[in-house]
Amino acid sequence: MLKPSALLKTVAFAICIGIFAPGVSTAEETPDIGFARLEEAAKRIASHVSEVMREQKQTAIIVGDFTAPPRLKASGGTGVRQLVIKAMKAEKIDVRDAAQFQMVGSFANSEEESRFDGEIGVQVKAQLLDENDREVDKFNITVFGAAALQITGGTAELPPKANADDRKQFQNEGLKKPQAANSGNETRATADSLFGVEIRVKQGADDVPRKPSLVAGRSFVQLEKSEKYIVRLHNRSSNDAAVLLTVDGLTNFAFSIEGNFGSQVIVPAGRFVDVTGWYFAADDTRVFLITSYPESGAGKKGIPTSSVGVITATFAASWKPDATAPSDEVGARGADTATGIGERTGQRWISEPRVIGKPRSVVSVRYNRTE
Repeated sequence: MLKPSALLKTVAFAICIGIFAPGVSTAEETPDIGFARLEEAAKRIASHVSEVMREQKQTAIIVGDFTAPPRLKASGGTGVRQLVIKAMKAEKIDVRDAAQFQMVGSFANSEEESRFDGEIGVQVKAQLLDENDREVDKFNITVFGAAALQITGGTAELPPKANADDRKQFQNEGLKKPQAANSGNETRATADSLFGVEIRVKQGADDVPRKPSLVAGRSFVQLEKSEKYIVRLHNRSSNDAAVLLTVDGLTNFAFSIEGNFGSQVIVPAGRFVDVTGWYFAADDTRVFLITSYPESGAGKKGIPTSSVGVITATFAASWKPDATAPSDEVGARGADTATGIGERTGQRWISEPRVIGKPRSVVSVRYNRTE
């Protein structure tokens, strides 16, 4: 549904599409669809909280942090919290800082058996507290599929034709024992993957690649305060790719004034696309800027600080509703510092409906936040 205009270099061509665009299977039909399943979980959380609040005769709530185990070095709680707040507002729940009711949460790998074959799970736990910080209620919701890797900053190659057991094993390894592969300035899930992520830092009118390094199987780049960067998404496959891009758990559409928060970026077959910043509107993209935490994208959303930021891209095949699905698309149907918001980049977008297939690769790049 969105693509930058010709004023950009041709390789910087970008499109965003809504997950629920015409022709896209529902999350129930395609459970491996990524963030859409997390949105469903957020709606379930909001519905439960609404019932408890009615029972407790409460009308407002403070939504606190959603945190991950330290070993994951994940900032995906940003996206979880944002989606929960959005779902609560849809339930007419008053979310504000001055309230007696409170909610805090966490997420971690789940051993729960999926009702869908070939999926791992991440369990999102929520706890409701009263004004004296006493527990009123607690509950768990499990998110299955590629969303588990997206919110935990995992890295995994997911061949679409692999059987269910193999896909589940690849996802588990990407979550518990990540083994990213760096090829030059590009991070991939495997050395021969057709998909990759490259971080490029602005230097005047130019941009230069920032070389990643591997630490315990995870890819890291060093970004300094006040640096502006671009996320380059590589697609060497023969199909267009739909990419769900998150920075510190927020999608690059998190600040959209047009309401298309669930959109994704389309990278044409055999090409790469430069995402130059946060999408505000079709003609308003604002640069990714390393800044002090309160001024960052996560800080403006009230997200907890962390020493490590995470940029994650989930790649899936994409095709127009009236086109034939790819032959291998089985079952397809027609604190310190963080990333802030800088000046407009000049990147423009247009919108179009697309069908999204199974996630094929999840790539995460972490950046050390410095003073």
